[in-house]
Amino acid sequence: MVTGIVKNLVRGDRVGRIIIPVKVVWAAIRRKSAAVLIEAAKSHDEVVRFPAPSVFFSAFGQTSLDFDLVCFVEDVERARRVKSDLHFAIFTLFAEAGWR
Repeated sequence: MVTGIVKNLVRGDRVGRIIIPVKVVWAAIRRKSAAVLIEAAKSHDEVVRFPAPSVFFSAFGQTSLDFDLVCFVEDVERARRVKSDLHFAIFTLFAEAGWR
């Protein structure tokens, strides 16, 4: 139960964060995995340039290497649409690279 004053410190801030977990199969490991993810984010018009999109190597899976693509959009209400667009772009870029 809240008994004091609650202030919304981000009231005027509409920036939204997008995190996309991506698993890359061990057999398809390429040094370019992170570069492909960054390329997908940078190519989207609604992904902000600062802070720049980042890729983090999050885990070794039994059959995959796990990465997280992190990027930001100006309007949090557009984040879901942009995330969907990025999923399509990542899928297309991986398919073009022959990574199935």
